[in-house]
Amino acid sequence: MGRRQPVSLALLLLVAACGSSPGGAPTSAVISATTTTSPSVAPSSTTTQPAPTSTSAPAPEFEYIGTVIESPDHGPEACAALVLMSLPPQCRGVPLPNLDWDTVPWAEEVRGTTWAEMVLTGHFDGRELILIAPPEPVPVDRTWEPGVDFTPPCDDPPGGWTDTQPQVVEATAPIAYAEAQGGFAGHWLARPDPAVDQVVQVFAFTGELADHEQRLRELYDGAICVWQAPRSLADLKNIRNELKALLWSDEAVDRGIYTGFEEGYLLASDTNVLSSSVTVVVLAVLDKDAATDWLNSLYGEGAVRLSTVLTRVDT
Repeated sequence: MGRRQPVSLALLLLVAACGSSPGGAPTSAVISATTTTSPSVAPSSTTTQPAPTSTSAPAPEFEYIGTVIESPDHGPEACAALVLMSLPPQCRGVPLPNLDWDTVPWAEEVRGTTWAEMVLTGHFDGRELILIAPPEPVPVDRTWEPGVDFTPPCDDPPGGWTDTQPQVVEATAPIAYAEAQGGFAGHWLARPDPAVDQVVQVFAFTGELADHEQRLRELYDGAICVWQAPRSLADLKNIRNELKALLWSDEAVDRGIYTGFEEGYLLASDTNVLSSSVTVVVLAVLDKDAATDWLNSLYGEGAVRLSTVLTRVDT
Protein backbone atom coordinates (compact mmCIF):
# COMPACT_ATOMS: atom_id res chain seq x y z
CA MET A 1 0.00 0.00 0.00
CA GLY A 2 1.51 3.29 -1.03
CA ARG A 3 1.69 5.93 1.68
CA ARG A 4 2.65 9.58 1.79
CA GLN A 5 4.84 11.16 4.45
CA PRO A 6 2.66 12.73 7.18
CA VAL A 7 2.17 16.48 6.84
CA SER A 8 0.92 18.59 9.77
CA LEU A 9 -1.64 21.19 8.72
CA ALA A 10 -3.86 23.66 10.56
CA LEU A 11 -7.13 22.41 12.00
CA LEU A 12 -10.69 22.72 10.83
CA LEU A 13 -13.36 21.31 13.11
CA LEU A 14 -16.18 19.63 11.25
CA VAL A 15 -18.84 18.61 13.77
CA ALA A 16 -19.16 16.53 16.96
CA ALA A 17 -16.52 14.39 18.64
CA CYS A 18 -15.36 10.88 17.89
CA GLY A 19 -13.01 8.59 19.79
CA SER A 20 -14.53 9.53 23.15
CA SER A 21 -17.97 8.89 24.52
CA PRO A 22 -19.60 11.56 26.65
CA GLY A 23 -19.43 10.12 30.15
CA GLY A 24 -22.06 8.71 32.41
CA ALA A 25 -24.75 6.13 31.79
CA PRO A 26 -28.23 7.64 31.72
CA THR A 27 -30.47 6.89 34.66
CA SER A 28 -33.51 5.93 32.66
CA ALA A 29 -34.66 4.80 29.25
CA VAL A 30 -33.40 5.65 25.85
CA ILE A 31 -36.18 7.42 23.94
CA SER A 32 -36.03 11.14 24.68
CA ALA A 33 -38.08 13.85 23.04
CA THR A 34 -36.11 16.64 24.69
CA THR A 35 -32.49 15.47 24.76
CA THR A 36 -30.57 17.50 22.20
CA THR A 37 -27.07 17.28 20.82
CA SER A 38 -25.50 20.33 19.23
CA PRO A 39 -22.35 19.70 17.21
CA SER A 40 -20.60 22.89 16.16
CA VAL A 41 -19.36 23.70 12.67
CA ALA A 42 -16.25 25.82 12.98
CA PRO A 43 -15.28 28.56 10.53
CA SER A 44 -12.39 27.93 8.18
CA SER A 45 -10.02 30.16 10.14
CA THR A 46 -8.16 28.51 13.00
CA THR A 47 -7.48 29.78 16.51
CA THR A 48 -5.47 27.53 18.79
CA GLN A 49 -6.41 27.88 22.45
CA PRO A 50 -3.45 29.00 24.56
CA ALA A 51 -1.91 26.22 26.61
CA PRO A 52 -2.08 26.60 30.40
CA THR A 53 1.04 28.07 31.96
CA SER A 54 3.63 25.29 32.07
CA THR A 55 6.31 24.52 34.62
CA SER A 56 9.45 22.44 34.50
CA ALA A 57 7.38 19.30 35.14
CA PRO A 58 7.44 16.60 32.45
CA ALA A 59 4.95 17.08 29.64
CA PRO A 60 1.66 15.31 30.41
CA GLU A 61 0.80 12.14 28.51
CA PHE A 62 -2.54 11.59 26.80
CA GLU A 63 -4.22 8.63 25.17
CA TYR A 64 -6.47 8.66 22.13
CA ILE A 65 -8.71 5.78 21.08
CA GLY A 66 -10.53 6.13 17.79
CA THR A 67 -10.21 6.88 14.12
CA VAL A 68 -7.16 8.43 12.50
CA ILE A 69 -7.43 9.74 8.93
CA GLU A 70 -4.95 11.26 6.47
CA SER A 71 -6.33 12.64 3.23
CA PRO A 72 -4.97 14.60 0.28
CA ASP A 73 -6.23 17.71 2.13
CA HIS A 74 -4.48 17.18 5.47
CA GLY A 75 -1.91 15.07 7.26
CA PRO A 76 -2.79 12.35 9.77
CA GLU A 77 -5.27 13.55 12.37
CA ALA A 78 -6.97 11.93 15.35
CA CYS A 79 -10.64 12.60 14.71
CA ALA A 80 -12.07 15.21 17.07
CA ALA A 81 -15.16 15.45 14.89
CA LEU A 82 -17.86 13.22 13.54
CA VAL A 83 -16.44 10.64 11.17
CA LEU A 84 -18.37 10.85 7.93
CA MET A 85 -18.87 7.25 6.85
CA SER A 86 -18.23 7.82 3.18
CA LEU A 87 -15.68 5.84 1.21
CA PRO A 88 -13.12 7.00 2.07
CA PRO A 89 -14.25 8.30 5.48
CA GLN A 90 -13.68 11.93 6.42
CA CYS A 91 -13.01 13.89 9.60
CA ARG A 92 -10.77 16.62 11.01
CA GLY A 93 -9.08 16.73 14.37
CA VAL A 94 -5.77 16.72 16.24
CA PRO A 95 -2.65 16.62 14.01
CA LEU A 96 -0.24 13.72 14.51
CA PRO A 97 3.02 15.09 13.05
CA ASN A 98 5.15 12.00 13.76
CA LEU A 99 2.68 9.23 12.92
CA ASP A 100 4.28 6.66 10.60
CA TRP A 101 1.70 4.64 8.67
CA ASP A 102 4.27 1.83 8.27
CA THR A 103 3.63 1.09 11.97
CA VAL A 104 -0.11 0.64 11.27
CA PRO A 105 -0.33 -2.49 9.07
CA TRP A 106 -4.10 -2.74 9.63
CA ALA A 107 -4.73 0.64 7.95
CA GLU A 108 -6.90 0.95 4.84
CA GLU A 109 -6.42 3.22 1.84
CA VAL A 110 -8.82 4.41 -0.84
CA ARG A 111 -8.22 7.16 -3.39
CA GLY A 112 -5.30 8.72 -1.53
CA THR A 113 -6.93 8.63 1.91
CA THR A 114 -5.52 6.36 4.63
CA TRP A 115 -7.35 5.55 7.83
CA ALA A 116 -7.47 3.15 10.77
CA GLU A 117 -8.84 2.67 14.27
CA MET A 118 -5.99 2.83 16.77
CA VAL A 119 -4.80 3.58 20.28
CA LEU A 120 -2.26 6.41 20.53
CA THR A 121 -0.15 7.75 23.40
CA GLY A 122 1.67 11.05 23.26
CA HIS A 123 2.34 14.54 24.56
CA PHE A 124 -0.33 17.14 23.75
CA ASP A 125 0.58 20.83 23.52
CA GLY A 126 -2.88 22.21 22.85
CA ARG A 127 -2.68 21.67 19.10
CA GLU A 128 -0.71 18.54 18.20
CA LEU A 129 -0.32 15.08 19.73
CA ILE A 130 3.34 14.05 19.58
CA LEU A 131 3.46 10.25 19.74
CA ILE A 132 5.81 8.63 22.24
CA ALA A 133 4.90 5.01 21.42
CA PRO A 134 3.88 3.08 18.30
CA PRO A 135 0.15 2.94 17.53
CA GLU A 136 -1.75 -0.11 18.76
CA PRO A 137 -4.95 -1.71 17.44
CA VAL A 138 -8.15 -0.95 19.33
CA PRO A 139 -8.93 -3.96 21.56
CA VAL A 140 -11.68 -6.11 20.11
CA ASP A 141 -13.56 -6.05 23.42
CA ARG A 142 -13.48 -2.25 23.64
CA THR A 143 -16.82 -0.83 24.90
CA TRP A 144 -17.58 2.44 23.14
CA GLU A 145 -20.87 3.34 24.79
CA PRO A 146 -22.06 2.94 28.38
CA GLY A 147 -24.90 0.55 28.99
CA VAL A 148 -28.42 1.93 29.13
CA ASP A 149 -30.56 1.51 32.23
CA PHE A 150 -34.15 0.94 31.08
CA THR A 151 -35.60 1.26 34.58
CA PRO A 152 -37.94 4.23 35.16
CA PRO A 153 -36.45 6.65 37.73
CA CYS A 154 -39.57 6.47 39.95
CA ASP A 155 -40.14 3.77 42.54
CA ASP A 156 -42.09 0.82 41.24
CA PRO A 157 -45.81 1.17 42.02
CA PRO A 158 -47.51 -1.54 44.14
CA GLY A 159 -47.80 -4.57 41.92
CA GLY A 160 -45.27 -3.22 39.43
CA TRP A 161 -45.76 -1.31 36.18
CA THR A 162 -48.99 -2.98 35.11
CA ASP A 163 -50.47 -0.10 33.10
CA THR A 164 -47.69 0.38 30.54
CA GLN A 165 -48.70 1.12 26.94
CA PRO A 166 -47.06 0.43 23.56
CA GLN A 167 -44.78 3.23 22.39
CA VAL A 168 -47.14 4.15 19.55
CA VAL A 169 -50.01 5.08 21.90
CA GLU A 170 -50.91 8.77 21.49
CA ALA A 171 -49.49 11.02 24.23
CA THR A 172 -49.66 14.44 22.56
CA ALA A 173 -51.85 16.08 25.21
CA PRO A 174 -49.74 15.25 28.29
CA ILE A 175 -46.53 16.17 26.47
CA ALA A 176 -47.99 19.53 25.39
CA TYR A 177 -49.07 20.21 28.97
CA ALA A 178 -45.66 19.34 30.39
CA GLU A 179 -43.72 21.43 27.90
CA ALA A 180 -45.84 24.49 28.73
CA GLN A 181 -44.86 24.44 32.42
CA GLY A 182 -42.18 26.76 33.74
CA GLY A 183 -40.35 24.03 35.65
CA PHE A 184 -40.43 21.51 32.81
CA ALA A 185 -37.21 19.48 32.84
CA GLY A 186 -37.78 16.88 30.12
CA HIS A 187 -39.83 13.98 28.82
CA TRP A 188 -38.78 10.51 27.71
CA LEU A 189 -40.04 6.96 27.48
CA ALA A 190 -38.79 4.21 29.78
CA ARG A 191 -39.17 0.48 29.25
CA PRO A 192 -39.32 -1.55 32.46
CA ASP A 193 -38.58 -4.61 30.31
CA PRO A 194 -36.18 -3.67 27.47
CA ALA A 195 -37.35 -6.64 25.42
CA VAL A 196 -41.02 -5.60 25.47
CA ASP A 197 -42.52 -2.61 23.65
CA GLN A 198 -44.37 -1.36 26.71
CA VAL A 199 -43.36 2.07 27.99
CA VAL A 200 -43.72 4.39 30.93
CA GLN A 201 -44.15 8.07 30.12
CA VAL A 202 -41.55 9.91 32.22
CA PHE A 203 -42.04 13.62 32.88
CA ALA A 204 -39.45 15.67 34.80
CA PHE A 205 -40.13 18.94 36.62
CA THR A 206 -38.26 21.02 39.18
CA GLY A 207 -41.24 21.23 41.55
CA GLU A 208 -45.00 20.87 42.14
CA LEU A 209 -44.81 17.19 41.33
CA ALA A 210 -48.14 16.22 42.87
CA ASP A 211 -50.05 18.87 40.90
CA HIS A 212 -48.30 17.91 37.66
CA GLU A 213 -48.95 14.21 38.20
CA GLN A 214 -52.65 14.79 38.84
CA ARG A 215 -53.03 16.78 35.64
CA LEU A 216 -51.02 14.31 33.58
CA ARG A 217 -53.13 11.39 34.76
CA GLU A 218 -56.20 13.26 33.59
CA LEU A 219 -54.64 13.46 30.12
CA TYR A 220 -53.13 9.98 29.83
CA ASP A 221 -54.40 6.63 31.17
CA GLY A 222 -51.15 4.68 30.86
CA ALA A 223 -48.12 4.38 33.13
CA ILE A 224 -46.66 7.72 34.21
CA CYS A 225 -43.53 8.54 36.22
CA VAL A 226 -43.17 12.13 37.47
CA TRP A 227 -39.55 12.76 38.46
CA GLN A 228 -37.94 15.57 40.46
CA ALA A 229 -35.11 17.15 38.44
CA PRO A 230 -32.54 19.57 39.87
CA ARG A 231 -32.63 21.80 36.80
CA SER A 232 -35.24 22.77 34.22
CA LEU A 233 -34.71 22.27 30.52
CA ALA A 234 -34.45 26.07 30.17
CA ASP A 235 -31.69 26.07 32.83
CA LEU A 236 -29.75 23.43 30.89
CA LYS A 237 -30.02 25.38 27.65
CA ASN A 238 -28.75 28.53 29.39
CA ILE A 239 -25.81 26.62 30.86
CA ARG A 240 -24.90 25.20 27.46
CA ASN A 241 -24.96 28.66 25.91
CA GLU A 242 -22.80 30.13 28.69
CA LEU A 243 -20.21 27.37 28.30
CA LYS A 244 -19.41 28.54 24.77
CA ALA A 245 -17.68 31.55 26.30
CA LEU A 246 -16.73 30.18 29.73
CA LEU A 247 -14.66 27.25 28.44
CA TRP A 248 -12.58 29.67 26.34
CA SER A 249 -11.98 32.04 29.26
CA ASP A 250 -8.69 32.59 31.10
CA GLU A 251 -10.22 30.77 34.07
CA ALA A 252 -10.73 27.63 31.96
CA VAL A 253 -7.21 27.85 30.54
CA ASP A 254 -5.77 28.24 34.05
CA ARG A 255 -7.56 25.03 35.01
CA GLY A 256 -5.94 23.13 32.20
CA ILE A 257 -8.94 22.84 29.88
CA TYR A 258 -8.14 22.60 26.17
CA THR A 259 -11.53 23.41 24.68
CA GLY A 260 -11.05 23.18 20.93
CA PHE A 261 -9.78 24.88 17.82
CA GLU A 262 -11.95 27.97 17.29
CA GLU A 263 -12.80 30.40 20.06
CA GLY A 264 -16.48 30.38 20.97
CA TYR A 265 -17.11 26.93 19.47
CA LEU A 266 -17.52 23.65 21.30
CA LEU A 267 -16.64 20.32 19.74
CA ALA A 268 -20.04 19.05 20.83
CA SER A 269 -22.58 19.72 23.57
CA ASP A 270 -25.47 17.59 24.75
CA THR A 271 -28.42 18.65 26.88
CA ASN A 272 -29.33 15.42 28.66
CA VAL A 273 -32.70 15.44 30.41
CA LEU A 274 -32.16 11.93 31.79
CA SER A 275 -29.35 13.17 34.05
CA SER A 276 -30.38 16.85 34.12
CA SER A 277 -26.95 17.83 32.88
CA VAL A 278 -25.00 19.30 30.00
CA THR A 279 -22.19 17.18 28.56
CA VAL A 280 -19.48 19.08 26.71
CA VAL A 281 -16.76 17.50 24.59
CA VAL A 282 -13.36 19.22 24.83
CA LEU A 283 -9.98 18.22 23.45
CA ALA A 284 -8.27 17.51 26.76
CA VAL A 285 -8.16 18.38 30.46
CA LEU A 286 -5.01 18.37 32.57
CA ASP A 287 -6.84 17.65 35.84
CA LYS A 288 -10.41 16.49 35.26
CA ASP A 289 -11.29 16.42 38.97
CA ALA A 290 -10.17 20.02 39.47
CA ALA A 291 -12.00 21.16 36.34
CA THR A 292 -15.17 19.35 37.44
CA ASP A 293 -14.97 20.92 40.92
CA TRP A 294 -14.73 24.35 39.31
CA LEU A 295 -17.76 23.75 37.10
CA ASN A 296 -19.71 22.32 40.06
CA SER A 297 -18.98 25.50 42.03
CA LEU A 298 -20.47 27.57 39.19
CA TYR A 299 -23.47 25.49 38.17
CA GLY A 300 -24.13 22.93 40.89
CA GLU A 301 -23.14 19.32 41.41
CA GLY A 302 -23.28 17.32 38.18
CA ALA A 303 -24.74 20.10 36.04
CA VAL A 304 -21.79 20.03 33.61
CA ARG A 305 -19.99 16.87 32.54
CA LEU A 306 -16.73 17.06 30.63
CA SER A 307 -15.91 14.41 28.04
CA THR A 308 -12.51 14.49 26.35
CA VAL A 309 -11.15 13.44 22.98
CA LEU A 310 -7.75 12.85 24.63
CA THR A 311 -7.52 11.22 28.06
CA ARG A 312 -4.66 11.98 30.43
CA VAL A 313 -2.92 8.75 31.43
CA ASP A 314 0.09 9.79 33.56
CA THR A 315 -1.81 10.73 36.71
